[in-house]
This record gives sequence, C-alpha cells and structure tokens, in this order.
Amino acid sequence: MKLVVLLSILVVARGRSLNEQQIGSTQADDSEVYKCQYGGAEYNEGDNLPTRHMCLSCKCTREFLEPSNRYCDVIECPNTDKLDLGCTPVYNDTECCPVSWDCDKPLQLISQCKCEERYFKHYEAKACLPVYEEGCNCPIRFNCSTPEKTINNTVCKYKNHTYEIGEDIVTSNPCEICSCQQSYYNKGAEIDCIFVECPSDFGLPSDDNCYDVYEENRCCPTSKCITDEVTERTESTCEYGGKTYRLGERIYPEEDPCMICTCTEDWSGVHGNSCRKHECMLQRKLRRLEQRCIPIYHEATCCPIEIYCGSPEEGFRNTTIPLANSTDIESGMSCEFKGSHYKLGQTLDINHPTHCVTCTCSTPPDFTCIHKKCPGPPNGDYENCSPTYSSTECCPTYECEKRSFSPVQIPECTPVVCPVGCSEVTVHNSCPFCMCNDILCSPPKCSTGCEVQKDVPPGQCPGCECSHFTVTPICSPVKCPENCYEAINPGGCPMCVCGPVCYPPKCDSGCEIERDVEEGECPRCFCPNKDTSIQCSPVQCPAGCRESVGESGCPSCDCGPMCSPPKCEEGCYVDPSPTGPCPGCICGDKDPAPYVQCAPVKCGPLCHEAYYEAGCPSCICDPLCSPLQCEAGCRLEFNPATGPCPECVCDKKETKCPKITCGTMCREVMGSDGCPTCYCDPLCSPPKCDGNCHLEYDRSAGPCPSCVCLEKK
Repeated sequence: MKLVVLLSILVVARGRSLNEQQIGSTQADDSEVYKCQYGGAEYNEGDNLPTRHMCLSCKCTREFLEPSNRYCDVIECPNTDKLDLGCTPVYNDTECCPVSWDCDKPLQLISQCKCEERYFKHYEAKACLPVYEEGCNCPIRFNCSTPEKTINNTVCKYKNHTYEIGEDIVTSNPCEICSCQQSYYNKGAEIDCIFVECPSDFGLPSDDNCYDVYEENRCCPTSKCITDEVTERTESTCEYGGKTYRLGERIYPEEDPCMICTCTEDWSGVHGNSCRKHECMLQRKLRRLEQRCIPIYHEATCCPIEIYCGSPEEGFRNTTIPLANSTDIESGMSCEFKGSHYKLGQTLDINHPTHCVTCTCSTPPDFTCIHKKCPGPPNGDYENCSPTYSSTECCPTYECEKRSFSPVQIPECTPVVCPVGCSEVTVHNSCPFCMCNDILCSPPKCSTGCEVQKDVPPGQCPGCECSHFTVTPICSPVKCPENCYEAINPGGCPMCVCGPVCYPPKCDSGCEIERDVEEGECPRCFCPNKDTSIQCSPVQCPAGCRESVGESGCPSCDCGPMCSPPKCEEGCYVDPSPTGPCPGCICGDKDPAPYVQCAPVKCGPLCHEAYYEAGCPSCICDPLCSPLQCEAGCRLEFNPATGPCPECVCDKKETKCPKITCGTMCREVMGSDGCPTCYCDPLCSPPKCDGNCHLEYDRSAGPCPSCVCLEKK
C-alpha cells in the first residue's frame, strides 16, 4: 500500500504546472447562463469542478474541454521533509495533497534531524563520506580519511575526472569558463575559472513591459518586451510561490539558495527538469580545504564566501580551550583546527573583522562557520536611512529621516498639454512630461488656487502661476534617458538637459559668438573687425577624458573609452577590428556571427555606459551644466550656438555671476569662468538585486549599498 501511495506522489510531482491563458472562441448570448457538463453533473460558468483529487484546480469556463493543465491550474503541495524521513502520506478522495502523515517516530524527533545541506559542500569537494544516525536523514559527522598516496600536484581533479594542464573543464554553469592551469605561486596545477559578464549586468533597468529570457546552456539573457495586451494574455506562464513567471524568466526558490530554475514549457515545480543545482567549484580551493582550512558560508547564499586558515595575517587568536577527550577523538565526534580537537557543540572564536561569523562544532570533523545576514533598513528605505556601524557589532543600526508621508504614495499627475514640436513622454511610473528637442520638462503639481504656467519662454520649463500669493511648487520626479543629465529649471522643478555641453566664451567688445561650429567642438568668438586671433571658450573635462585641440584651434574634450583587455579562452583571440571602441574575443568562424566575449569597463563620474553593435560596453563622458539663477534685470536664455546650457542675458550687457544655492552633499567652488558653481558628491542609488543576491552595506567599499552575489549562477 505504501509503495502505491509513493508512486502516486511521483506521478503528481511530474505533472505540468504551466498556465496558458487563452482567449475563448465560443460566443454565447449575454442573457444565457453558460453551463459545463462534467462527471455526470452540470455546473454554471465560474463554478469549481471536482478535480482537486487529480491535482488540478478547474473552473467551468467557455474554453474548458477536459481536466488538463491547458485549462486548469496545477496544485503544488507544500514542500516537506517528512517523506525523506520515512513517513507515509495519508490522502482522502477529494484532495491532491496529503491530509496527514503516518510516521513511525515522533514528530519531535523528526524536527531534530533538519539540517542545511549547503553547509556540507566542502565535504563533497573533499570526497568525504557522510555518517548517519538511524532514523535521521542528516549526517552526524563525515569520514574524511587521509588518502594513502601522495597528492599529484601536476594535474587537476574535478568530479572524479583528471585534467592535464591546459585542458578545459566543462561545468554545468554556462557563465563560467574553467580550465586546468599552472599555478603562479607554486607552479602546480590548479583549476582557474573566469566568469562571463553579460550586458544586462551593466545596463539600466529595463522597461516594466520587458523582461530577461534565459535559454538552456546559454549564459547571457536576451530582452523580450510585451507589445500588446493580447500577447500578454496568451503568453505561457509558470506559477510558483504565488507568483507568475513568463517563459524564460529565472525563478529562485526561497527554500533552497543553491537551486536555480527557469520557466519552461515542461515546468513541473522546483524538483523537475527546469531546475539545476548551483555548482560552487570548491575544487579550486581543494588544496586549502585539505589543509583543514575552514570555509565560511553566508546565511543568504549557497557557496562559501571565503576560506579561513587561521594565519597570523587573518588575525586569528586561539582563545577557545579545546575540551575534546580521547573518547570524542576516537569516535570521530570532535572538530579539529590547527592541531587542536574541540568537543561537539563548542564555538571557535576566529576574531573575524566583521564580527558576523560564528563557527560551531556541529558536524565534525570541520567547524561549521556561518556569516550572519544583516537586516536592511525599515521598509527597505535605503534612500532615507543611513547606517551606523559599531566596532564590536555585526550589523549596523539605521537612522531614518522623518518623512512627511508614509507609506510612499503614487504621484498624482497633472494633465500635460505639450506645445508644437514637443511630445508627451512617460518614463516608467513617473508623471508624463513634454520632450522638446533637447529639454525634458517635468510639470509641477500646483497647490489649490494655482495653475501650470501657460506662457513659457522658449527653452524653459513651466512653473506655477498663483493669483494672489506665491508658493513653492511640488515637483514631479523625472528620469533622464541616456546622454542626459538632471538639472533644476528656473521654476524650481527638475528637468533633463541632453546633448553635448559647452561653456559659452566671454567675447571682447566688437566680437560675437560663432554660429557655425564643427560637431563635437565648442563655439568660439568671431571678431570681424580684428585680426585673425580667436577667443576660445573654456572647457572642463570630466574624469577619464583629456583636453585636446580641435581643427578650429580651440580646446575640446577627448573622452576615449576606458577598456580593460579581455581574457580570451583557448582557441579565441582578441578582435583586431572591433565594431565598438572596446575589443572583445572572437571564437572560431561561427555563423551568422562570431561569439564575442566583452571586456568589462568601469566608468568614472559624469560618465555612463553605452553599447555598440557588437554588444560590448564602453564609456561616454560629458560635462554637466550648472543651474543658473539670474539677478534682477537679467533673464535666462538658451543659445543653440553655445549648446543646451542656459546663460543669463542682462539688459546692461554686463556679465554677472548667478547666485547659487548648493544642496545637501554639495559645496560651492569657483568655476573656470570666475563664477561660483556647485560641486556635488555622488549620491547613493540602491541597486535592484537579482533574486540570488541581497543588498548589504560594506564599510570597506564606501557608504553606498551594493548587491552581494558571491558566485555567478
């Protein structure tokens, strides 16, 4: 009887869990009530059908023909370890999942057998054998007998296979390229891996209607966008954990950080063929592991984040007294570190600099060291909360600014009427604004009694017009596209300034600004009544760029790409004729296009990444306009000859410096034109982490949070 029940579980587990929402073709009069005939009974449209015993949740619909995953949702039973512990499920005639469990041992004993198998990966790499206790599926210790023969340092070993130096090593992770190489330090053989960096790792967040599609045995995803509602409704999906995933999307099961899944046509849950275990490639650290060094695991990830050997450089101080006796050592129920044996349950103080690591003798012969996961700020508000670290504590405390509203509200948008030559644009979930040539305006949200300014001077953004009093406008957020930067318009609201930026030259009396300017250069002063000497406009080049002299004789910025040389695998070579500014790797004569492996780039301040036809990233750097506030008697104008940066034009023909007010994290400095300007430190923008990563602050890396992924899956 138990065998039949267990086989039924396996059949259910292999059932498809793919929901395919289709538009029905059956038409009926609205006055008629649609009915389904099933199992000798009649059901009205929308009624639940008695199909739960088949692990299908079906409803009476106009498309329903028979119980199948084409018309019904597949019921997934909650994960449990009771089946692995020898318990027998008990079913009834109407439900899919077990209603109870028949266990030979008390549940209290079963609960004591729970363990995290991911903390045993170093034992697997060392080929240690697990030792179990009767009635428990978790090993109580591992048998790591020292091999009798001397370890061969001239070859690499991976999964019981031997590789000579220079041979490629194939793994299940398409994002890592591994081979057996000669060690730089001891001239022995070691496994060396490089990780493929995809353009999606560097790009900006995709549109809400777009998502990344992963294919089997391919590392980098392709972007797919839903263009209409019909396509979205008919698109096949996978259901897991109460969420819906599109075909090709990654699924990261919460119950197992070592598992990575992809939504496929044959999706059958986390135990099906759509999932794979993440390989940690600890064979690369096998030499140190065999020297009884301890791996340190992280609570939120799969693979060890570091290997700890207790060297003086690591700050190890042996403050724990070994308490294991001869009986513990002979039975194998003790942990060994640096020649000392510790009793089961003892903790080892390794004096880790983060104060986040706890090492416990729980599964001998090695200590189990776990790095604690720190909680984030309240409500995940990294923007308004700043961390404070203590020299003796692991996790930071957060001090959050008091906000005038809570929780975050969806902005109430004001209707936009764009002038001639402009178009209405909406970026993500922000309010709509007008795109006019190179100026993107964000309309203000005006208070009661005020309205959006209608007569707006050319080149400026609208503010609020109030009949009896003046109020400070409440601005809508604006998100600038590539090649654009955010600036403050005269109305006090943000806008986007796009295109190249030049500082206007100061022309002498009788001279005027040149109108015909070569592309990429800044305008100069043209003096028709003087000699041929020219007056050039000053230029300020950002980091990563150098000042050069153009064809006109005036300085300009040469911002070449900042490329790092690519590491090409065996059989590949650096592209001698790259289509973009950064070369990649060409591997063979593949058709239709060669396989290109891009070199990673790191862009400096005021720079952003751009991608060319080959898909390889490079850096584009532009200087930034400073917002101007003109004095009385002056007005703000945009001159096409001087670029998109505004300038103050005064009736008295005098050049005056604008008054500036620098905000938080900004300070006033003197510009090259003799006028003050604001220099702002970069603000933290918390990244959106993938499902297999988590957001943490690293004191050594700076004040901004970053994604901790540890190993690329």
